[in-house]
Amino acid sequence: MRVVIVGAGLSGLTLAAMLRRVNVNCVVIERMPDLDSLYQPPITLWSNALNCLSAFDLPTLLNYHSPNLVPESHFGIRRPPRGAARREGAAYTPDPDDGELATPSPAQLVSPPPRWLLRMHNRSVQQPMMDEADMIPAAVAPSSTSESLVSRVVLEEIKKELAAVPLRHTISARRVKAALREVIHDVRFGRAVVDLCPSSATGGSRNTGGVDVVLDNGTVEPADVVVGADGLYSTVRRLVYPFQMEAHTPLSQNVTQIDGYLRVAGFPPVLGDDPFEVWGDQKTFSYFPMQDVACPVRPMNAAERRTNPGEEAEAHRRKGTNDDGGDLARAAVPPSSHFRKYIGFSATLYRSPEEIVQLGQLHSPEEVTRACRGLLDKHFADFGEDIRRIMRTAEYAAPAELLEVPIMPQWHHRRAVLLGDAAHGSLPSVLAQDASMCVEDAALLATTLMSVPCDRDSGYAYAFRSYEKSRRHRVEQFIRNSRRARALAAMPSAGGRTFVRDLALRATPSFVATRSQSWLTSWSYRSRSLLYDPAE
Repeated sequence: MRVVIVGAGLSGLTLAAMLRRVNVNCVVIERMPDLDSLYQPPITLWSNALNCLSAFDLPTLLNYHSPNLVPESHFGIRRPPRGAARREGAAYTPDPDDGELATPSPAQLVSPPPRWLLRMHNRSVQQPMMDEADMIPAAVAPSSTSESLVSRVVLEEIKKELAAVPLRHTISARRVKAALREVIHDVRFGRAVVDLCPSSATGGSRNTGGVDVVLDNGTVEPADVVVGADGLYSTVRRLVYPFQMEAHTPLSQNVTQIDGYLRVAGFPPVLGDDPFEVWGDQKTFSYFPMQDVACPVRPMNAAERRTNPGEEAEAHRRKGTNDDGGDLARAAVPPSSHFRKYIGFSATLYRSPEEIVQLGQLHSPEEVTRACRGLLDKHFADFGEDIRRIMRTAEYAAPAELLEVPIMPQWHHRRAVLLGDAAHGSLPSVLAQDASMCVEDAALLATTLMSVPCDRDSGYAYAFRSYEKSRRHRVEQFIRNSRRARALAAMPSAGGRTFVRDLALRATPSFVATRSQSWLTSWSYRSRSLLYDPAE
């Protein structure tokens, strides 16, 4: 079997890594020139996603014992601070390598810390044992040299209890991608899919043939299966459902989110070194103190992309070096001396300001960053001096397009199947389960591809219906809960509604809040999750 995965985001890379762990031949097609072309905020993975990574033995993402990669100790929701800012010693010191930020003032305005509304403590979650009930049928499983637990259970070599994982772990998106990339053999950068055709290698048979993936440079990638993991504006979704595309075009929600980061030598003591979200009047601020081998890479402009084609980036990677000249194999879990601190943030305005329209007329990342700094400083003036300082001195800030994909009537067609945001993209919320849903999708789809009953269109359609039936109810239930959580965060202060909301959150014990989401976090990888008869 040969699988072509369109899109090198979290969904596509996770599926490709899992397929390689069970020795399935796959290739990833990505239109961007490299993995760092677009900045992405840190990724939050919950125990349900970490369980899937454990089952497929992706250790570079699970090194919780490294002093620089430990999960957060607590997380939750806070309110903007009360009281006037006071002048005292520097709240935090910008990184000396940051040029213009190298000499901070000896005394800065410091606000009182944001008040906790709901504070939840992180904990370890013991994963259930994988046993013979989770075996992929040996008759259809490919021979494998993989050391993943899934493969060894398939071969009936072990029946082992998985190690404990954190309830939640916020990880640098750059490190997640680097770790997954190390497992994947073949990623084609700088290539876009333009068409899907019946396989010419088999005479274009309607029932038994594969799929030819036509790329923008005229080359053709033959495939038995095409997976659309190319996000909200999915090309695969458009090609598979050309007559329904208008009904399933991502919808704008009139919400503005600006993502950015700032390198620092130390985290602000007032804010601490654990992530949280601040809820104000129809606006929120997400704070992510992170450590990584390097700061997030600034997105390239059009001229830089023309001089850095995907082939050169990939050739550079194959030589074993990254942009900083270090060994890429160390990028996932490097020595402590290689780590640097930075603050990632996402600032969301549920009433889009007029200034956001002007940002589309700016061309360079530097101009966009300067405009976003001023916009954030104006609209988040009541969030305290420490948060405002992060926004005013951000090295990179840019608006992120927030869209939602309407519920698709079907996620698959013959040998093409949609994955992650391409099938069920939703707006972010405090639940922060979007990335974990994508990892769950990838784990079950990887298992589905190993259990196709026959090598015909009907066999793949049957397997994909089983996969979709096992996922749809859970995903749609999450989307409904996410919308409710977002409505709470977007609540206006008029009529004392935010006062009642905050009072209810402060009165909620943390264990009650954690237990209310246990239906999400307690999910664990089981191949038996696919034991649905699609005909029912």
